[in-house]
Amino acid sequence: MPELPDVEARRKYLKNRILKQKINRVEVEDARIIRGTRLEDLQEGLENKQFTSVDRRGKYLILNTSDSGSVLIHLGLTGDIIYQGVALDEPRFTRATFYMNEHAFYYTSQRKLGKIAFHKTQNKDEIEELKNLGPDPLDKKFDYRTFINIIKHHATDIHKVLMMQDEIAGIGNVYADEICYQARVRPDRNAAELSEDELKRLFAATKNVLKKAVEMNADLTPLADKYIIPHRRTDGLCPEDKSTKLKSKKIGGRTSYFCPSHQK
Repeated sequence: MPELPDVEARRKYLKNRILKQKINRVEVEDARIIRGTRLEDLQEGLENKQFTSVDRRGKYLILNTSDSGSVLIHLGLTGDIIYQGVALDEPRFTRATFYMNEHAFYYTSQRKLGKIAFHKTQNKDEIEELKNLGPDPLDKKFDYRTFINIIKHHATDIHKVLMMQDEIAGIGNVYADEICYQARVRPDRNAAELSEDELKRLFAATKNVLKKAVEMNADLTPLADKYIIPHRRTDGLCPEDKSTKLKSKKIGGRTSYFCPSHQK
């Protein structure tokens, strides 16, 4: 599932392409991705308008319009955004198309687990999907005190806590693994029992991992000698010693990977 760095990469991608263009029409090939709003509201709310900015909140993209409305996009498990000329072949698994003169951006999703919604407001506190999200870990206001107040209130696996969207918005299974690896903490450790030093390492890793992933446009493959993400598979080896086999464990229904040698 796309996580904070993946969604931030899409935000920058769209920001550099779709702003200040007239939206001619919106076509939806599969209405099941329109959730929390009517298809007619989406189409009528965007026709002859413009997108004026592209924001992100956790794993959501927020496309603000010229008449104070907003389009909320969640990519789900297999969703993506593609911007190209309308003369080219439509991308595979297209579910919705936003036409803008000679170009369009396409919302694609093989498994149709994402969503698109239209809201007649740009106030994030008035948008149901956003108002209950926790703070963004890359926000300057997300400091160490905020972090430990969240962590210490949960007597469960630290991996689970990092993924709680109502506590910290944007982290999923993959980056929770990386944060734990960089902090040298096993993902199945009880959050309430972590030491002060471990909490400090986790906080620093949360900031550093997400910043680096955003910098790399959510592709840490070129840094495979330092990060566990490129090695998250059954035959994966620890990137540090390149000999210790990674272990996996189901945590909260998700498969987590960790190094049994370097994570305690």
